[in-house]
Amino acid sequence: MKETSITYLKTALREGNTNCLKDIFAAHGDYCIENLINKKGCSREAAEDIFIDALINFRDKILNNKITYITNIRSYIYTTCINMHKANLYQQGRHARNEQDIAFHLYDNTDSDYLSKTVAEEELLQLLEISNKSFQSLDKRCQTILRLFYIYHYSMEEIAQTLKLASKDVAKTSKSRCFKKWSKLVESLREKKG
Repeated sequence: MKETSITYLKTALREGNTNCLKDIFAAHGDYCIENLINKKGCSREAAEDIFIDALINFRDKILNNKITYITNIRSYIYTTCINMHKANLYQQGRHARNEQDIAFHLYDNTDSDYLSKTVAEEELLQLLEISNKSFQSLDKRCQTILRLFYIYHYSMEEIAQTLKLASKDVAKTSKSRCFKKWSKLVESLREKKG
């Protein structure tokens, strides 16, 4: 496929013609997907999802005049794929680091094997009690947001839809505020008991 001008792409997309995206997919899809699999260790399904997201991102940027000139579509889309892959890894790592601690707070779990072996059982039970009490002190909306995110693994978009919030950004801000409230309540109770 010859390099396509941004003007042509913008005109075609605004007229509802998505054949140009099919051409880009056909010309560059295999390259991007195979490199994500071979160089970044993605599964085929994950690589295909990332490529499609990168293509949608490319389309949106063209339609919103955020891209006005490009010399190499394949390089641009592949770089977008790499950045999306890195963002996914970061998000997964961040989520995994918090998941066990959060699950401990949200589930009724007194199994000491589930928790760090370095903390005495008595301290664990005390922390569980404080965490549960603090969680129950949160308003129902905060409890719901935290459960949806940490236990049921809802995305911010799904939380926004479920709770009828304006956007995923509002859901993200709400989740962050609720978690901070909860952390402060836990710390406050720990200080009182300590």
